Amino acid sequence: SQLLATVSHELRTPLASIKGFATTLLRQDVTWSEAEQRDFLRIIEDETDRLGEIIDNLLDMSQIEAGALRIEREPTQLRGLVRELVDAMRMRTESHFFDVDLPTELPRVFADPRRVRQVIRNLLDNANKYSKAGQISISCQVDQDFVTVSVSDQGEGIPPQYLSKIFNRFFQVDGKSTRRKGGSGLGLSISRGIIEAHGGKMWAESVLGQGSVFKFTLPLAPNEA
Repeated sequence: SQLLATVSHELRTPLASIKGFATTLLRQDVTWSEAEQRDFLRIIEDETDRLGEIIDNLLDMSQIEAGALRIEREPTQLRGLVRELVDAMRMRTESHFFDVDLPTELPRVFADPRRVRQVIRNLLDNANKYSKAGQISISCQVDQDFVTVSVSDQGEGIPPQYLSKIFNRFFQVDGKSTRRKGGSGLGLSISRGIIEAHGGKMWAESVLGQGSVFKFTLPLAPNEA
C-alpha cells in the first residue's frame, strides 16, 4: 500500500507535466516563439529525468531487498569525487555556500565509485532541499581501516522521535513538505543499503533547529590501512 500510494503520486506529477506541455506544443491555434518552445521542452526533459530517477530508485530498492545489488568495488579516490559533486551542487543553488574539509593524506577506499557518487549526491541534494540557506559541509576523516564521510546542513533538523526512522522505506518526516520538494522517501533507504553492501555503516545526528549531519563509513582499499 505504501508503494502504490507513493509511486502513483510521484509518477503522476511528472507525467502530468510532460503530457501538458507536449499537448501545448502540439496546439495548432497558437504560435509559440522559439524561446517559449525551448522552455517547454526543457520542462519536459527535466520531468523525464525525474521519472527516470524514480524508476531507478525502485529498481535499486528491489535489488537491495533481494540482496542482489551489484557492487563493483575498486580502489577509489574520494577527493576528486567529492569536489566534483560539490562543484555540481554549487551550480544548483544560490542560497547555500559550501565547506569541503578533506585531510591532506586521504587514502583510497575500496568501493564502487558510481554507487558512492550516488550516495553523496543524494545527501548533498537533501541538504540543499531541506535547508533554506546557509552552509553545507562535507568532510572525510580517516579512522584505522575506514574513512568516515560526513555531510551536514544548517536546516531545521530532525525531531528526535523520527531520527531512527528516516532510513525506513517511504518514510517522510513531513509528507506535505517532502511531496512539495519531489521526495519519494527512498533515497536514504537506498543510500544506507549501498553503504551496508560495502561493509560500511550509515547514521544521522541532528539538533532540532540547528541542522543535521549524515555520516557513513567505507573500508580502505587493500594496503592503504
